[in-house]
Amino acid sequence: MKRILTITSNDLGISWGPAIHYLELWNEFCEISPHAVTGCAPSWTKTKPIIHNKFQLRTLSVLNIPSVRQMIFDARMAVHLLAHRRRYDLIYLRLSHWHPLQTIALKLIDTPFALELNGLAKDDAASAGRNGLLSHMISLQEAWLARNATLCIAVSDGIAHAILSKYHLRGNVVTIGNGVAKQFFAARRGRHNAAAPLTIIYVGTFTSWDGAAEVAKLACKFPDIDFMMVGDGTSRVHIQQHAPRNVRFVGKVDYAELPALYRQADAAIVLYEYERHRNVKVSSLKTLEYVASRLPVFTTDIPGQEYIREHGYGVLVKEHTNMEDVFADFIANLDHYASNYTQSTDDMYGSFGWKRTARETAAALQKLVS
Repeated sequence: MKRILTITSNDLGISWGPAIHYLELWNEFCEISPHAVTGCAPSWTKTKPIIHNKFQLRTLSVLNIPSVRQMIFDARMAVHLLAHRRRYDLIYLRLSHWHPLQTIALKLIDTPFALELNGLAKDDAASAGRNGLLSHMISLQEAWLARNATLCIAVSDGIAHAILSKYHLRGNVVTIGNGVAKQFFAARRGRHNAAAPLTIIYVGTFTSWDGAAEVAKLACKFPDIDFMMVGDGTSRVHIQQHAPRNVRFVGKVDYAELPALYRQADAAIVLYEYERHRNVKVSSLKTLEYVASRLPVFTTDIPGQEYIREHGYGVLVKEHTNMEDVFADFIANLDHYASNYTQSTDDMYGSFGWKRTARETAAALQKLVS
């Protein structure tokens, strides 16, 4: 049995993609792998993880100051890596925007490490408003980590190909897509009241790159349709102040409550930022949850979302297209998209579940620890 340390720089008490990915992956990993897993994560919300962890988890309390909390966690983890350099057989690092001290610590110790890539540093930094010197430093950090990792695990082929070509790597990159939890695969109920307005659900963290503001703008054009927006984020207050009456803001909910909210909806929407995702194939947790819940999906035509169109689960709207017209056509054909789920003979959990992700991760890491 080998000892694996897995590190994330995201607060696991927040119901967002990084926490879901981290907890679901390592919970499933522990179910199928004999290796001992220890996790480390910061906590600035001081709340318990959104999903009960089945592995040993050490949360480090940090001040809830956006410009400071990551620096504190980075320093504490760097000290931990240096002080316990012989404790672990493998370190698994989920790449974040900025953790220079951990990068230095990894350089000083001889423990092999795997690097998980959920995006490209330069594109993510630009989308988050980080430019100039900091953006350059973040790119340098990504370059050193990618070149020195024993293995890079990308969540999409687009990220894998970009990393391979950008840093001239020799094949130590594999693609392992995101998964979705089993509770989302329960069969959807029919509409509670066929005479009631249609309900379109959006779930997210109200960022520019998943189009929360664009959803509210679209709602203005369709006053007879209810839009249910679930989640929270820095831009939520501004969006809510300018949203029409047919938009209902549910706010932050527990992760376990999401399946019940999906069952209240007739379709789902996410409008990703074109520029950020133009060159990176996404592996969208949000979209996977929509599909697992058998909801027709309205989303943007970016790399990684093609399976929505290929399976007939919904519509991809192209850049510079009249979104209002495309959405009207989507609404008119909701029954068709919904029927494509019922007619499918695919093993959806086998194809999209977290167990597949964990199984592929375990196989990739086994080559390193053995």
